[in-house]
Amino acid sequence: MINAKNLSEMQILIKIRMSNSQKLFKKGLSLFQKGEYKKALHVFKKVPEKEQASLKYYHIGMCYVKLGKYEKALNMYKKVREIPVNEQGVQGHDMVYGMYINMGSVMQIIGRKKMKKARMANLKSTISRQKEEMSEEQKIKEKLKQRRKKPSQPKDKDSPSKETTVLWRKMLNDAITCYEYALEIKDNDARVWNNLGNAYLDLNKYGKAIENLDKALALDNGFAEAYYSKALAYSFMQIQEKAIEYLEKALQYKPENRIYLLRIIALLLGNNQFKKALKYAQDMAKYHPKNPESYKFLTLVLYNMEDYERAYESFKELLQIRPNFSDPELDTIFEDLKEKVSED
Repeated sequence: MINAKNLSEMQILIKIRMSNSQKLFKKGLSLFQKGEYKKALHVFKKVPEKEQASLKYYHIGMCYVKLGKYEKALNMYKKVREIPVNEQGVQGHDMVYGMYINMGSVMQIIGRKKMKKARMANLKSTISRQKEEMSEEQKIKEKLKQRRKKPSQPKDKDSPSKETTVLWRKMLNDAITCYEYALEIKDNDARVWNNLGNAYLDLNKYGKAIENLDKALALDNGFAEAYYSKALAYSFMQIQEKAIEYLEKALQYKPENRIYLLRIIALLLGNNQFKKALKYAQDMAKYHPKNPESYKFLTLVLYNMEDYERAYESFKELLQIRPNFSDPELDTIFEDLKEKVSED
């Protein structure tokens, strides 16, 4: 039986224990803020297991993220999820929600970086293979060109491999897991649905991407980023009319966005919709007058519309911004444009 004396002794012990936990958290956070993540990790691990468990796992997970040990960080966050909601309290519940969104974002960003690195390595490998297949005459020409250039930088040691692909795919799948955990707690934030849709987009799962982006737009029908991501999904699926439709919607809310404008101009050019492309090319020049890309695309649109005089005027604007402008893929078109104007 617990009497008043025993109860008082227990309360004192709890206060002492809580005080020790608080001291450990304070010390760990101080080390974390100084960037001493290994030391902070060691301190957070000392917090008693049964006291403030969700906070303990959360902070340990943060340390692992900073140390680049993402798998261990995710395991810590999974432990937080296992703690019953009624033991976390309202603040703990909100903290866990934010934790999963942050962790998902970290996984997604790093996964994307690794994905781009792997794809760049694949591109380098393809170029290298193509060079090996060049004729002897081409090889001689290439050697002469190389003599005029600065010495090339050492090749990147990383090469495309199944392991690299598995790694970035796993990180993106882990990001999806984090977003889904967050949505179990609160499902009314359009940003989380958008992030989830983009993670599926990175994995080339376009149907799932569109499904989740639609949920983001159902919560916020003015969410330009979600419209843009839907446009990308349809573009990758080669449904270009739908891609153009959603780019136009994105531009209703962010008419000055350079990336959106460049994407829609390129798609419209590719689909021979020159009049529509002209409107957006003119918008690009209006909103970004010092960007050479603005006049490059305006020149191309006008050239394809056979409006050579205006195309040439636009080309001159381009050269004023960047006198030494050169684009191997377009130089022939620009030369042809000069000839047509001189003929007139």
